[in-house]
Amino acid sequence: MKKWWQQVNRGLLLLALAVLAVSVYLIIDGAQTKKDKVAIKEIAEKFIPESSVYLTCPSGFDFWLQDELDKDSLVSSMSAQVKPLESYYCDNEAVRNSQIDYYFPYFSACRENQICPVNCTRKALSVDISEIYNGSATVYVSTQTTVEYKKEDEALLSEVYTCDEILYFLKQEDGWKLVSVQSNMPYLER
Repeated sequence: MKKWWQQVNRGLLLLALAVLAVSVYLIIDGAQTKKDKVAIKEIAEKFIPESSVYLTCPSGFDFWLQDELDKDSLVSSMSAQVKPLESYYCDNEAVRNSQIDYYFPYFSACRENQICPVNCTRKALSVDISEIYNGSATVYVSTQTTVEYKKEDEALLSEVYTCDEILYFLKQEDGWKLVSVQSNMPYLER
């Protein structure tokens, strides 16, 4: 045995151990990444339909009362409407409020076009997790959004949009949480 040990090329032995260690690491990392992808996809598919409240005028908010849409009163009314979505966000209220601000141009444009969004349904058509790296993830979601608008004269019209959404996630102790959501929904300024 001692003679065999002396004849073994220690460099090759170390190389074999290094290859084995890297292989084990890649297998474990691949399994964790797969598990993370499943969790993120489930969250995205659940969030999209629930996020339709961002595109609906809050009940009890008079969209036509003033000459110009008041951002503070709309944000205040929407805060109560979107509160159930807080569990999706990493910094709960702060991130949720920034999302309300993000959708304000949509409401302004609706107001300018004399239409009030009264109902919205959304569904995820496809979810593509493009990147998971160092506790963060970028997810591209294709959505179908149907918005029912009411004109000031009470007439209803409905529009269907196919939109692309980008969801940014951050991994926290209690799971994957949203950092922000961007959309190419009509009327949203980039």
